[in-house]
Amino acid sequence: MNLAEIDGGAGARKRILVVDDSLIMRNLISEIVDSDPDLEVVDTAPDGRVALQKVRQLKPDAVLLDIEMPEMSGLETLRRLHLRSTSKVIILSSLVANEDSTKRIEAMRLGAVATIGKPSGGVSFDLKQKRASEIVRTLRRALCLPDPGEPASVPAGTATIEHHAHITFDELLEALESGVLLFDRSGVLVRANAAAGRILRGSDLTAGRATIRSLCGDFNQA
Repeated sequence: MNLAEIDGGAGARKRILVVDDSLIMRNLISEIVDSDPDLEVVDTAPDGRVALQKVRQLKPDAVLLDIEMPEMSGLETLRRLHLRSTSKVIILSSLVANEDSTKRIEAMRLGAVATIGKPSGGVSFDLKQKRASEIVRTLRRALCLPDPGEPASVPAGTATIEHHAHITFDELLEALESGVLLFDRSGVLVRANAAAGRILRGSDLTAGRATIRSLCGDFNQA
């Protein structure tokens, strides 16, 4: 690490901590943030308690924070961060999608610099180009970075998506080397990426027919 990066000087990327209890969401948000040449995900956290520890250790420039999490809610985490850290906090949650929501109002009162509505459910199906661009634009605005005037792009060296291509949810999903299965609230399969097909070769991954029980039942037995 050079001196410019330590001091946050010119040329240093702004360091972001991503906090969400969903592993899939942490991976997707991290890819979106890292797609901007001026931003980098310094680490992730699955809940508020871990987030507080990592903020103390890493001193990120900004924190992307979910509200609904185990151990410690996002609002309680925000309350403690506001007292202990200078990191900018942006709430990314389905509970602040409505500008008049009590959660959004409370988050702003507790010191959040911005809120972004994340669609409800275990996985965000609307996390496509528009949502990705909103996350990056909000981070850049909060960190006083100039607007590049174009959608976020994937860093050079990514084999599966061109450097200047627009990011979509489908492209992010297929670019992941980890297998991803997306289920609706009733446990019916909605989507499986190519990596899941390779890992679960021979399994029926037909959307609308396969279920959590049919695919994962053997792993959940005592």
